[in-house]
Amino acid sequence: MGPAGPVNGGTSPADNPGYPEPDWREPPEVIRGRRDHPWIKRLEPLMEHPGRWACVSRFDNVRSAYQIASKLRTVEVKRPPGKWEFSANKTADGSGEVFARYIGPE
Repeated sequence: MGPAGPVNGGTSPADNPGYPEPDWREPPEVIRGRRDHPWIKRLEPLMEHPGRWACVSRFDNVRSAYQIASKLRTVEVKRPPGKWEFSANKTADGSGEVFARYIGPE
């Protein structure tokens, strides 16, 4: 509602006698992603070996490896909590590998 009344000439719910009363209750818990996300499953074993690098994925081309490493760094892809490092490398045949290292809790 703007200062002159309802937007676009509509009616306000408060002005409508047939509008239902408020439903007083807490909103449901927001679920932010699946716990069984493939990257969570793939990275969780590294948490048992803090500071140790591991190759966690291979791609047919290095560009895909660089993209997923970037998405893991910026948390565009769901990953386990904590501090992480990610790196992508080009192999001799032109394919790509993604490496990850769990540093520890935040």
